[in-house]
Amino acid sequence: MIRQFITAGVLALAFIAPVADAAGTVELTVKSLQEVQVTDKNGKITKKTVPVAKVVPGDEVIYVISYANKGKQPADNVVITNPVPAPVAFRAGTSAAAGATDTVSVDGGKTFGKLEALAVPGADGKPRAATGADVTHVQWKLNAPVKAGASGSVSYRVVIE
Repeated sequence: MIRQFITAGVLALAFIAPVADAAGTVELTVKSLQEVQVTDKNGKITKKTVPVAKVVPGDEVIYVISYANKGKQPADNVVITNPVPAPVAFRAGTSAAAGATDTVSVDGGKTFGKLEALAVPGADGKPRAATGADVTHVQWKLNAPVKAGASGSVSYRVVIE
């Protein structure tokens, strides 16, 4: 089995880029999406997910990080870490990944935990409960090896500040 540690960087809201780990076996693709309302010819309104075109403060953006094991062996202990780009606020409870444990960081990626268990210094210097606006990174630890040729995705949502 191959041990994997992967960081997917998002530099701009509409940035889409493949990222590969050092061994070149697990490839990541980061997409920035938004939900829009679509009205069909009968007047029925549904939501559709589309690539980010334009966002303004208050809009929600969905980051989807897709992973694919391009190697010939299973990738074990896969960890995907994604910085939360500025100027956005992480939406608590929106990190999603089947078969993975998700955590966040509020200290630049040094430590990770569940948001409700984290604290940051308040304006008075005393610790206060961390909020989505304090999140600097989101991390997923996949609970099982990624088989050769297998793929999946993780995601989270932010609000533009």
